[in-house]
Formats: sequence, C-alpha cells, structure tokens
Amino acid sequence: MNEYEMLIAEAKALLAEAPGAQQVIVVRSAKGNIYHLANTCVETSADEDCYLDLLRDADDTAVAALVCMWKDGTLDVPSMHFRKGLLALNPANAAAELPLQSLHCLTVKRLEALV
Repeated sequence: MNEYEMLIAEAKALLAEAPGAQQVIVVRSAKGNIYHLANTCVETSADEDCYLDLLRDADDTAVAALVCMWKDGTLDVPSMHFRKGLLALNPANAAAELPLQSLHCLTVKRLEALV
C-alpha cells in the first residue's frame, strides 16, 4: 500500500467513526505525524480553523500530504479557506501533495496548483 492509499484508508475509517461528518481530511505532516479532521460544518469553516490551530499548537505545520474525502467517499480538494489557511500556516505547504481520483488511477496534485 503506498502513502496515498494509506491516507485514503485512514479517511474511510474516519468516515465510519464519524457518521455526522460531511467531509474528512487526513494530513501527514513532514514529521510523519497523522492528523484527522471530521468536518461536521463545512459551511462555516469552524472545524477547519480548529484543525489549523491544532497543527500550529503541535508545532507541526509542514504538511507533506493530505486527503480530503466527502461522506460519499469522493476524493476532492479541501475548501479554498482551508488551502489558504495551510499556506498561511507554513508557506512550504505549497508543496503538499493531494491524491485525486482520475478516470482510471490516482493523480497527485500539489497544493500550490489548487490555490
């Protein structure tokens, strides 16, 4: 299982554990730590702001890779608010990688291409 498949599996497990979540985000930091967000209120960005604070408080702001998954299992990019928050948290996050589902395989995009 490659890194992206592992993050996707983590996202699926988080969806099962948090049935009220509209969306989940799983981050692997540059230090190798995994952080989870069960986003229950995508409209207000409140959960995303708390998540960014968590990374800041943990002094683990460099993101290597992340997965964003909707409750139906669809991979997507996180909200613009969250993407800009990651960049404000640490400009090096422009190189963070996100796997997205293309027709027959996963395609990896960098955060900087999505802002």
